[in-house]
Amino acid sequence: CHAEFFRYVQWHNLAIETTKRLKLPTHIIHYENYEHDFESTAKGLLEFLSIEEIGDPPSFIAGKDYLHYYTKRQRKAAMKLIRRVATPESWELIKRYNVDV
Repeated sequence: CHAEFFRYVQWHNLAIETTKRLKLPTHIIHYENYEHDFESTAKGLLEFLSIEEIGDPPSFIAGKDYLHYYTKRQRKAAMKLIRRVATPESWELIKRYNVDV
């Protein structure tokens, strides 16, 4: 399981590094953006991608979390691993999900 958390943070590290090196535009969306304002979030994404909406978007089911999959101790250990492996830029994006602090 720790390998999945490592892969998660490495994806963020490498995505940030790659977009910086290649000077690519980015558009960051967090899960809660969809939860709190689905329409504006989806519209912003479409505008960023320069594409038009075609049809109705799939339903978004808000309120999903997976905290019950792990004990509080396991969640703290996972966040400790993530914090140690994350670049400062990645940590800025991820730290909001540190629910046990």
